[in-house]
Amino acid sequence: MPRTPIADLPPPIDLSPFTLTELEFVLHKVKNRRAPGPDTIPSEFWKWTSPTFKDHILMLLNSCFLGASSPDEWNEAHIVAILKPKKDPLLPESFRPIALCNAIYKIYASLIQTRLSAALDSSLRTTQYGFRANKSTAQPIFVLRQILDLHERHQGKMHFLFLDWSKAFDSITHENIEIALQRYEVPEPFTKAITALYRAPTFRVKNGSDLSSLHPQQRGIRQGCPLSPYLFIIVLSCLMHDVEEEYTSKFELLPNPFSASSPLWDLEYADDTVLFSPNPLTLQRLLHILQHHAARIGLHLNLDKCEHLQLNTEQDIYFRDTEQGQCQCSTCFPGSPVPHGPPVPVSAIVKYLGVYLSQKARAQTDITKRLAITYASLKVLRPFFESRDIPADWKFTIYGQVLRAIVLYAVQSETLTAAQNVKLDTLHYRVLRNITHTKTTFYHKVVNPNDTPSSNMDISKKALDLGYKGHTLSTEALNRKLSLLGHIIRHPDSLEHKVTFTNSHMYRRHRTNFRVGPPKLHWAETAMTDAYGRIQYLEQQDRTAMLMRLPNAPIPIPVAPPEPHLINHEYYLNATRNTVWQLHDWELQRFYTTVRLWRGVEPSAQNRKQWQRVSGR
Repeated sequence: MPRTPIADLPPPIDLSPFTLTELEFVLHKVKNRRAPGPDTIPSEFWKWTSPTFKDHILMLLNSCFLGASSPDEWNEAHIVAILKPKKDPLLPESFRPIALCNAIYKIYASLIQTRLSAALDSSLRTTQYGFRANKSTAQPIFVLRQILDLHERHQGKMHFLFLDWSKAFDSITHENIEIALQRYEVPEPFTKAITALYRAPTFRVKNGSDLSSLHPQQRGIRQGCPLSPYLFIIVLSCLMHDVEEEYTSKFELLPNPFSASSPLWDLEYADDTVLFSPNPLTLQRLLHILQHHAARIGLHLNLDKCEHLQLNTEQDIYFRDTEQGQCQCSTCFPGSPVPHGPPVPVSAIVKYLGVYLSQKARAQTDITKRLAITYASLKVLRPFFESRDIPADWKFTIYGQVLRAIVLYAVQSETLTAAQNVKLDTLHYRVLRNITHTKTTFYHKVVNPNDTPSSNMDISKKALDLGYKGHTLSTEALNRKLSLLGHIIRHPDSLEHKVTFTNSHMYRRHRTNFRVGPPKLHWAETAMTDAYGRIQYLEQQDRTAMLMRLPNAPIPIPVAPPEPHLINHEYYLNATRNTVWQLHDWELQRFYTTVRLWRGVEPSAQNRKQWQRVSGR
């Protein structure tokens, strides 16, 4: 890896001794009931110790930090093999190695990681979302879906390469970690404190109560160490920087699906890497350069697991002709007789960070598969939900942490249709029927026709009486969507804002004068419409509450709320108000003046009056 600096200025890393406040902050984040390391001391021992003993702990950690050294006992870790989902247990590559480190070592590593991330986070690539504060899998999924939506709406061509690195965390060399820190201008004392942790690491493989002999760890990072994942994304940021630098030096312009001033060609969540470009030749060149630089730091692609998603095109993209050395194919050297490597396998549906992406940007593929998985899980859990010996609050907890977590994962980045919302609520009420022991419609129509059937309103009231305070799935999906909209508008410089409100995305005309199938829903347009509807509902609730407090005032009929039993729920109203009112006046004005004119519909007097009231104009 070249040693050219990446950061313009040295990051403001604090080199002073750790303070008691920093130690308390790290101890507060330590999770309980975690497997101990080789010293068998649980994390609760360090977390709940006396203030006097914490002073001694701080002295030990500062001695290690200032002296760039650590006890030999911290170098050892126990490796536990975790079987990957749907893998053959007879194959070694089917297991994921997890390092069980000493709790005191993880506390020390967390102190270093906190200072390092506070200084370097603004210098890392904005397209890297893994192991960073205020970033999650929902954001790269959202960006990718917006790119798919843009080109599917306008019949544009697009190529996506979903890359799979072979043993990524186990392949990074310790030397390249040190070089990456130097390129980001990390001060030498801080770099030495980090490299001291990787000077002589050792491990034993643990299987139940059995331990193997001691082995040295010559490369790779520890999956289980708080510092190691952040070091990995630093190395990967250096790699992507080198790829971009070499490409621009040879071919000048990078792919720009939104605007020429802001090139965008990659997304990363830790080692999950996606490359995309409307031009297959450009993407093939980027892939070859990436393979070349990755091989220099020990990273290699698993060619069989990489996937190519084509949108409105059928052109193939090929790997390099060789992993080592300079590529001599005709892509890198026009006119060369050397053939390409094998083509990247083409897939119609790709699973990325837990969601399913297809050639059609609609949410139908992902929602259908997610509902199928949830119904299969419900079939297994049905005896648990229908049992009368289990408390209802336990059932509601399992419903929220298992079934709702499955079906609502990354739902805030999708544009749901009315039919999909109905499917979500059907699942919700089916679970509540099982928990509240309410008979199904089949029972009332066939078994006992004289009995009065229970409506969804009745089921909601029964669940509320049992202590359930959650929303329906469609309402929760809307709340998450509005929360994401508020996050995007509060960060106008973020990548999510650029792909949401860019002119080429929202306001460009379609290339054809006709549509095939139903109109394409746009996330930003539907999100703003939902926000206006929520504001109107809240204003109606405020007027209702005010009139009900006045003496001899007529009781008005309120607007139908999202949840019948939450009409006057103060917490719900305040939380929703705080989410919706994050909308800036500039965005409201932009939506009003541009989107409606682009659609060819002049806003009515009622809509104009509503916008003026909301924006304060």
